[in-house]
Amino acid sequence: MSFEGLRLPRETPILLSVPSTEMRNGNLTAYLAGQGVSAIYQPDGVTPIDPANVPVSSISARLLQYLMPVANYGPADSYANNYQTNFASPISANQGDVRLDKAISSRQSMFARFSYKNRQVITAPSAACTFSYCAEAGSPLQGAYNTPEIDEGLTFAHNYIFSTSLM
Repeated sequence: MSFEGLRLPRETPILLSVPSTEMRNGNLTAYLAGQGVSAIYQPDGVTPIDPANVPVSSISARLLQYLMPVANYGPADSYANNYQTNFASPISANQGDVRLDKAISSRQSMFARFSYKNRQVITAPSAACTFSYCAEAGSPLQGAYNTPEIDEGLTFAHNYIFSTSLM
């Protein structure tokens, strides 16, 4: 009987876009200019809003505080690729084998072996997979993706030694 265990702690660096400090305070001027938008309006579609002073409700500010991390990478006024972190993505595996041998006679033997493997791979979400399918598409707000793999195998063998006079 044998057992093998693996614990591989690793991290995946990810670079994301979060609202800049100016955007959190209601100044959307740089963001709108980067998007090619010159004006924004109230919901009535007629009354313009000053892009440098967009009203931010206290509820919205609280939600942003808890749901979106603060920018920590790049220029202070950057609104794209401005948050960098290392996302935990460990690998864990447990596997074992059990083997039974039986000698039937001096010329015959047989064995059976059962193998089992349980592998868990944690994958960091990738913001680059927004328009196509991939296993790790998503946001860090969703958390990591676990890809389990369970393998089992059973082997039987019978051995017989022929004499040279038989052949």
